[in-house]
Formats: sequence, C-alpha cells, structure tokens
Amino acid sequence: MNISTNFITIGAEPEYATVGKKNTPLLKLFLIENHQKFNKNTKEYETIGTSTYNAQMWGDRASEAAMELSKGDVLDLSTYEEDGKIKHRANIQENSWTDKNGNEKSTLQVTIFDYEKREFAND
Repeated sequence: MNISTNFITIGAEPEYATVGKKNTPLLKLFLIENHQKFNKNTKEYETIGTSTYNAQMWGDRASEAAMELSKGDVLDLSTYEEDGKIKHRANIQENSWTDKNGNEKSTLQVTIFDYEKREFAND
C-alpha cells in the first residue's frame, strides 16, 4: 500500500541510529496526518480526524534526513510522475505477529524512500 496524502507532520524528534554489522543508517519518525474537510459555511478547512504512524528511513537518505528534519516539520510524501513513471515516496506495510501470550498483534509500518520538506509562511 502506498501513501497518497500530500502533507504529513513529524510529531516527535526523529531518532537516528546505525544498525547491524554494516552500521546501516536508520531514522525513525513519528508522523501525524490530519484529515480535513472543507466547511462551506465558514469557507475554511476543519480537521475531522487524525492518524498517526511510526515510520522509518534507511541508508544514505536516512543520514541526510537526520540532519535536516525535526519535530513539527511538514513532509510531502505524495506520489509523483517522473519520466512517464509513477514514483512512490513511501509505502505502508502491515506487520503481524503473535505475542508471548498467544495474542495476535499487528501494526502499520511506514517506510519512506524520499520526501519533500514543505515550508509554510506564518499568517
């Protein structure tokens, strides 16, 4: 499954580490997505719900992002077209497991391949 949302906010300071025998860069992010709807009466967008995601980035892009990103930054993770091909900046995968008590568990994991950082002017 791929993410098609336009903007998503980093909700906590990113956590950078290197893992494994090859010290592969890993950046963990907590993301917040506000779902909005246009109110015809007020002529403004209203938040009607929120989703949160745990996300990860790997490799050189994770190292670069660790130096650039912080809590409150807004990312564009939407798909885009390049050279006639659709490119995905991120995908979502469901991870399932059985805990030590025999309970079935699952969580959504977002893997980010690329992003655009968005800057918004304060009104």
